[in-house]
Amino acid sequence: MPKREYIKEIPIESYDELVKIVQGKTKYCEDLREKFIFRGMEDSDYKLVPSALREDNRLDDFVDEDFKLTLSLSHKQAVECEFENKENYYENVKPYTVDKYGRLIDDEVKDFAWSWEEFQCVKELNALMKFLSYADKLGLKVPNNQKIRQLLEHNTQNIFDHEKGIWPDEDFYELMALAQHYGVPTRALDWSYDYRVSLYFAIKNILNDEYLTSEKPKNGALWAFNYKYFNPCYMPKRKTDCTIHYRPEYNSNPNLNAQKGLFTFMIKWVWEDAKQPYDQFIKELLDNHNLIGKKIPKTETVFYKFTIPEDEKPNILKELYAEGYSEEYLFPGYNGVSQTIENRVKLEILIKTKELMKNYCYIIKNK
Repeated sequence: MPKREYIKEIPIESYDELVKIVQGKTKYCEDLREKFIFRGMEDSDYKLVPSALREDNRLDDFVDEDFKLTLSLSHKQAVECEFENKENYYENVKPYTVDKYGRLIDDEVKDFAWSWEEFQCVKELNALMKFLSYADKLGLKVPNNQKIRQLLEHNTQNIFDHEKGIWPDEDFYELMALAQHYGVPTRALDWSYDYRVSLYFAIKNILNDEYLTSEKPKNGALWAFNYKYFNPCYMPKRKTDCTIHYRPEYNSNPNLNAQKGLFTFMIKWVWEDAKQPYDQFIKELLDNHNLIGKKIPKTETVFYKFTIPEDEKPNILKELYAEGYSEEYLFPGYNGVSQTIENRVKLEILIKTKELMKNYCYIIKNK
């Protein structure tokens, strides 16, 4: 039997080549548009890690400044975070009070987290509830989940079951998807059913004002995930160590509707480390649970990763614009229209500048 490929990396040279591959018109794979969802990343070195769990995450920007928790840490954990020296050994656990940045403080706080991982979960919940509260007060449409609404006027820092709690809980999927779409770091990883939409997000970094003078990635990446085999009907009935894909209601979110968006979640215990890249998580899931593995034919690949040369991004964006995948389509409304006008000018200038630089280098080289 052929060995299953978890990730197949395919370098592409042009927009036309990528389209043919995705549509199953080459030797590489069958048509991916029916079974796969897509995610674009401007740097191919970036990992498939949700925004709240990345090393450079901005979660602290969304958490209350007076946020404090007492952590119960073992001696080993306390040494690792430099709260204790190796010589000051103690058995069991010891309480340490920290601020939202994880810095040790002297305050006495009753709210507990039993691990750094749970501390992270509570911070994410704090940011989510602030988003919900402000949006609700403005009269914006928000998820009408009574279990979550009951938390609005109460302390949310001790809601997790330290032994049986999971995160994210299904009651929070819709709220997390909404917050993630509008820039709040969450554990949702966003994808699109439309590979051209994801391709736009893989190359849009060329529209940054400082693009020509800033350091650039070597390649962008378009990921494709064979997600349909991870439906509940295929998955083992487990409370944790599973993946969920979730599509919010499109009718109240025109941007998400235009972008054909959906989200994946890795379901973990609150005390488990969740910073693992999504592709590695899926690989371990398949290795550990034969039920899923048996449903996926050995000949099928779980992930494709198409690498996009940085120099080819302007040409690809030009093709996407020609096919209508520009800002007025992806971000419906007046703001999307103004972005389109500005970005089309930026793209024209960028292409002309790169052509002038190419000609100049050619002249210098042949003098």
